Amino acid sequence: MGGINLGDRLTPIQRLQVSLIRDQWIQRTIDSLNGARPDLRPLESLIQAVQTHGAKLVLAPTPTVREYAETRYHRLYREQLARLTARYPNTVREIEFPTKGIRGEQFVDQVHYDCPTANAVNAEFLDVVLPAVAEFAPPRTAR
Repeated sequence: MGGINLGDRLTPIQRLQVSLIRDQWIQRTIDSLNGARPDLRPLESLIQAVQTHGAKLVLAPTPTVREYAETRYHRLYREQLARLTARYPNTVREIEFPTKGIRGEQFVDQVHYDCPTANAVNAEFLDVVLPAVAEFAPPRTAR
């Protein structure tokens, strides 16, 4: 499952170097998220366009660094997204991965999963997310 992972592309010394600064990168991202505010207006415009065409939109955010979920930005985003999806229940649906947050050390850097974590997330996508997508937005037959 999957292809080449970033962790496969780095030499052992590069992996060590990245792991030594990964926590700093994660902390910088947390600091940035605590100072930012989400703007879901572009997403609402997309939802409206999708609705106009009689299609459906599925949002399936992948699990991220566990500590990101505790940021102000993430809390505000979740609240705004819940209100937004409630206004368009037949057009948009968020489908969550069973895994909500992942420890920082399971990332090669602050963004890319290590190989075992990538395999686990891919398995969740195939086993949980994809069937939920097909249930909400089944494939259309040709007209």
